[in-house]
Amino acid sequence: MGYINTRTKVCVSNDKTGECVWINLPATEDTIEEVLNGIGCSFDANEYEFVKVSDWDKVFGEQDDDDEEEEGFAPFSIENVQSEYAEIEAMDDIVDINDLVNEIENLPDYEEEALKALLEEGHSIEDSVEKINDNEVEFYPGKTLAQVAEDQVKDGYYDKDFLMDYIDFEALAEYLKDSGYAETDGGVLYAYD
Repeated sequence: MGYINTRTKVCVSNDKTGECVWINLPATEDTIEEVLNGIGCSFDANEYEFVKVSDWDKVFGEQDDDDEEEEGFAPFSIENVQSEYAEIEAMDDIVDINDLVNEIENLPDYEEEALKALLEEGHSIEDSVEKINDNEVEFYPGKTLAQVAEDQVKDGYYDKDFLMDYIDFEALAEYLKDSGYAETDGGVLYAYD
């Protein structure tokens, strides 16, 4: 579907030395380790705590100096989603960000559409991906609530007693009348042709 562009470039910094380097995500673990070593941090040692993501660019090579700085961290551009929830708050661990980018990049189209819908409804990126991975989402692409309700009734999702409260019997009576049923003094009549 292509709703989510995961092509991301982030600046990884060593807080102790001030060294920083840009890295394209998603990246392999070896690439991340090489980048961390390049700025004086060991991937496996205590120096890792001094590593942070200090800047980002949504799409490789498209950083615009005129853009206003945004709050939070939004490593992807999401088509038609204007929501504060489309940002990752306080996420500065390069491995966590890379893992999340990898997860999103590997979503099938159906789940990518579900992710977009979750974001539109105010869920965070992290929670949305977790819900999708844990199969805690039902998504009906291209359908309205009325269409989903109709499908669920047809599929026997609800019992008869529950449905009785939702049936418009006056509208159904009009349909019966239009179909040849007649209300008489003694009751309702339908005469077969």
